[in-house]
Amino acid sequence: MKKEEGTYSFLEPGDMPRANASLVFSGLSLAILLILILVAFILEGKGGLVLGAVGLVGALFALYAFIIGMIALARRESRYRLCVTATITSGLMMIIWLTVFLNGIR
Repeated sequence: MKKEEGTYSFLEPGDMPRANASLVFSGLSLAILLILILVAFILEGKGGLVLGAVGLVGALFALYAFIIGMIALARRESRYRLCVTATITSGLMMIIWLTVFLNGIR
């Protein structure tokens, strides 16, 4: 526990890297999804292999963010709201990416 100017904190200054990384990766996954939707709309659905490869990277970002978020929740090393937000966001992104993938191979 640190005491700074009359306040107590149970978290050290560097205690939230996993939660922050999880939130960043889930945000990147969402950004990739939105950009790919826009590009596919502009190209009228003829994006091909390049858009699929970038989409795979976005799905892997979501998976990695989910794993990091679950580790941060298990170790209780950061604020719960940030960890829960990041984990739920990345879980939803994984479901969306799986839906896009399954519609693509249909």
